[in-house]
Amino acid sequence: MRSAMVLFNGVVYLTYASHSDQQPYYGEILGYDATTLQLVKTFNTTPNDTGGEAGIWQSGAGPAIDAAGNMYIVTGNGAFDQHTSPNASATDWGESVLKLPTNTTGEILVPFSDTTRWFTPSNWSQLNSGDSVNHLPGDRDLGSGGMLLLPDQTQGNHVHIMVGGGKAGVLYVLDRDRLGGLNPNDSSAIQEIIEPQGTSLFVTPVYFNGNIYYAPDGGHLEQRQVRFDPVTGNYVSPTAITSTARAPFKGAGVFISSNGSSNGVVWTLGNALTAYDATNVTNPIFNANTQVPGVGGQCTTAKFSLPIAANGKVYYTCFNGQTNLGYLFVSGLFPSTIGIPAAPSNATAVANSSSQITVSWTNNATNQQGFTPIDRHRRWRGRSPGSENR
Repeated sequence: MRSAMVLFNGVVYLTYASHSDQQPYYGEILGYDATTLQLVKTFNTTPNDTGGEAGIWQSGAGPAIDAAGNMYIVTGNGAFDQHTSPNASATDWGESVLKLPTNTTGEILVPFSDTTRWFTPSNWSQLNSGDSVNHLPGDRDLGSGGMLLLPDQTQGNHVHIMVGGGKAGVLYVLDRDRLGGLNPNDSSAIQEIIEPQGTSLFVTPVYFNGNIYYAPDGGHLEQRQVRFDPVTGNYVSPTAITSTARAPFKGAGVFISSNGSSNGVVWTLGNALTAYDATNVTNPIFNANTQVPGVGGQCTTAKFSLPIAANGKVYYTCFNGQTNLGYLFVSGLFPSTIGIPAAPSNATAVANSSSQITVSWTNNATNQQGFTPIDRHRRWRGRSPGSENR
């Protein structure tokens, strides 16, 4: 299993690809009843081929599921055809984006004739095998990243859209209601954004306050505005705000922390914990290299790993490349030191009676944690106890 598990409507979904491309392998989804752990659903991306590949790995991202219960996955290198076999007559779905139902039991099928439920780039064969004429390499999985489902759009003709891309360095904007099938020049895609230098995408973008964020392989963290442009028909800005810091090998996923819709912070992890202001990611506002505790030297962060921010702290893991010993890091601000409160002023004492006085003052302290009233009793010259109220 290479992608995150997903729990939806009482079913736990597990997705599978290969281990280091060891043959044979298939892309598979197994759905288990969350209560009984009985297998209730299955899906095979390449049922007609022996070792048809088309793994579902998405750099660790799990399947995306919308409010209507549709599941979206992206497959990697593998067969794309309608060849039948003794065991199945379904389609082989290599290099494809698929929209799967979750309201069925047993084997999940996607009809080839229903082009609203699948999208395959027109260069799927080149993604698999390369192109010697144009000197393009193979092994460029479309499914090296997952799909991000964006909020409903209030302008334009496409209400339900999503974005995602793969190793070829193309970010696709697709209509979830009609994915479009296979067309020349990918005419069914709403928009295609080519990454600078064709840098690969091993990430699933993240959305916050009208922007998406992601860092391509060896590139720079990108911030792109999501807003319909009636002149171009684009929904995602083709021009990105980019960070000055360079992302590591395989790029970097993003985690957003915020106070509701304000004070957004973009966190990335790549042998360093880095933070950016979500309104503009040009320059980091925090950066700290990960060091092996007690030893020093680089503490390596695993590819595809994400930091998690909660309760004012950021949690992440790394490992010692020499010993393979792993560590959990917790980063955060130390509590402020409680100092001595500022001295009071304007102290006065008023005698209320022969046995009681009232003391008052101006409190000048700003760092106190609160006061508890104190009663002090004294016996003066044989008189009955009095009190000072503070």
